[in-house]
Amino acid sequence: MLLDEGDAETYEKHFAFDSDLVQPVFAKKGAPYEAGVEYIRSTGLKNIVISRADSDDIISDDYIEKVNAEVTRLVEAGQPFDYIVATHGYRTDGDVIQEIYYSCSPYLSLFREEWDGKNIYDINHEDVLQYAYFPIESARWMQCIHGGNLANQFMNGMADRQSFEDSIRNNKKLIAMQRVSAKDNWPENFGVYNLAFPESF
Repeated sequence: MLLDEGDAETYEKHFAFDSDLVQPVFAKKGAPYEAGVEYIRSTGLKNIVISRADSDDIISDDYIEKVNAEVTRLVEAGQPFDYIVATHGYRTDGDVIQEIYYSCSPYLSLFREEWDGKNIYDINHEDVLQYAYFPIESARWMQCIHGGNLANQFMNGMADRQSFEDSIRNNKKLIAMQRVSAKDNWPENFGVYNLAFPESF
């Protein structure tokens, strides 16, 4: 977990995990990725997976496990690849929610058998289809629509699931279902819908 070097006290007070699965890396301002690179290099680990998510994104509570399971499957099958793309997710403003299919979504995971310091942000996510990649449907994500993020917007959605699924099979890049009530249609593995949630956007 990459954090600013000034956040050590806050981390210890509020976020310290009693687990070897989470290792805080406190980075100097302006050089967060370099700190992560140095930490990974120092461990001597192999089969590295780096997943991308922004601070205003939400991933399902089993997202990392789903990505790692797909990586394991591909490695054991001897299938060469560089990226995993999580293609299915949601957009919400806390009031309504919309299911999304995005063939080249920003939710990329980079795989390196031997660590070479490659940056997950070295490519534009929409260019990932030019690389060796595999899509994964089960690792779900959620983009939050709020005043500070103009990139995430609702789309004109399809009224029925069959049309949605047919469009995916026809290689559409980005499609959506119609918007529905977030409270009544909150997806599994994203925690419990909070009635105060819309006001937090």
